[in-house]
Amino acid sequence: MIGGGEGQVEELKGIVRLIPTWACTIIVTTLAFQFLAVSAAQTLTMDRRIGSFIVPPQSFGVGYCLLIMCVLVAYDLVMVPLMRHYTRNPRGISILQRIGIGIFLSIVAAVASAVIERQRRKVRISQGKKKKTKLYT
Repeated sequence: MIGGGEGQVEELKGIVRLIPTWACTIIVTTLAFQFLAVSAAQTLTMDRRIGSFIVPPQSFGVGYCLLIMCVLVAYDLVMVPLMRHYTRNPRGISILQRIGIGIFLSIVAAVASAVIERQRRKVRISQGKKKKTKLYT
C-alpha cells in the first residue's frame, strides 16, 4: 500500500460517522437564525421606548446571545452535576443525548415563536395596521 492507506480509511470512516451529527446541527442553526430574523421583524412593531430612549430593533438579538450564555453557565454548574449523579456518566449525558435534547428544545422554541407571531400579527391586523415587512409575503 502507498502511504498508510489503512489509517486514511479509518479517518474517512470517522468523518462519515460525523455526517448525521452535522446534519442534525443544521436544524438547530436554521432555527436560531430564523428566531433572530423574526425577532428583528417583531421588534419593528413593538413599543421599544425605555423612558426617552428608543432601543434599536437590531439590539434585541443581543438578548438571545446573553440568554444562551446564561443557560450554558447554569447547565455547567447545575445540570451536569445532577445528570452525573443520576446517570453515573462523568459527562452527565452522552453527546448524542445532548444533541437530541437540543433539537427537541429548538422545536419547542420554534412552535412557541410561531404561536406568538400568529397572535402578534392578529393583533396588528385588528388594529388596522396591515403593512407587511419584507420578511412576509
